[in-house]
This record gives sequence, C-alpha cells and structure tokens, in this order.
Amino acid sequence: MDRKNWSAGCVCYQVVERGARHGMLDPWLQVVASGGAEVGVSAGTGATLHIGDLRGSKLSLGFETIQIFGLGFFTQVDIQAHDRLRVSPIIEATNMPSASDYGVRLLGEVGFDIGYGFAVAGRGGYQARDATSGGPSGGGTVSYAF
Repeated sequence: MDRKNWSAGCVCYQVVERGARHGMLDPWLQVVASGGAEVGVSAGTGATLHIGDLRGSKLSLGFETIQIFGLGFFTQVDIQAHDRLRVSPIIEATNMPSASDYGVRLLGEVGFDIGYGFAVAGRGGYQARDATSGGPSGGGTVSYAF
C-alpha cells in the first residue's frame, strides 16, 4: 500500500490499560489498542510513565502506536490548581493519522472533578503540521473512575 496517497479520514480507537504503582513512579502499559478508519482495523500499543501523585500534580511521558496510523510521543504536566480543578499543558509529536511526516500538537486541558468518581475535561490546541490536517483542535471527555 502506498501510504503517501491516502490519509485516515477518521481515527477512532479504544484502549485497555494495566499498570502498577511504585512510590512516585507509576508506569501504565496500554496492553491493547485498536483503531479503525476507511482502510480497516489495526492493532497497537503504548506506554505512559507518571512521575508524581497519580491523582494530583504529576509529569506524564509516553508513546502510543497503532499499525498503519502512526506513532505518537507526548509529555503532559498535570497541575492541581484547586482540590477539584486540574490544568494540563501537553506537547505531542506524532505522524498520526497519515503515518508520514511528523508534526507537533500543542494542547491545553482543563479537568474538573465533579465528585462520586465523575469528572469532565475539555482541551484545545493547535496542530503545527505540514498537511491539510493541521490547525486548531478541540475536544472533551466525561469519565467515571472506581
């Protein structure tokens, strides 16, 4: 397949995680990752190393890769601004979704702990890429932890 002549229109993926806590270091290994787009379904993996308080301020260093879609490296600093408020600058270098040239994504994320295990977060940023997929980006999430 000539990867230069196609790009994934939509990359949607799911992750199953497993990890262990060792003092201030918290390595998380993404055991299974899968992605899908118009070219089919692919498998991948990744890992994240958390340095600091798992539920508070910390530094996260990691990578993820999904076959055909590409490889990404990231750093994230979680700053606990208040008991329930988290602010996180994120830098990511990736060649997803086209698995060709690398680009840089600069993001900011704000998360709020609602309570009873529920949290919401929103993120926005800019993708500095030499491709038609560059420009502003945004997203949000709702999560439940138990």
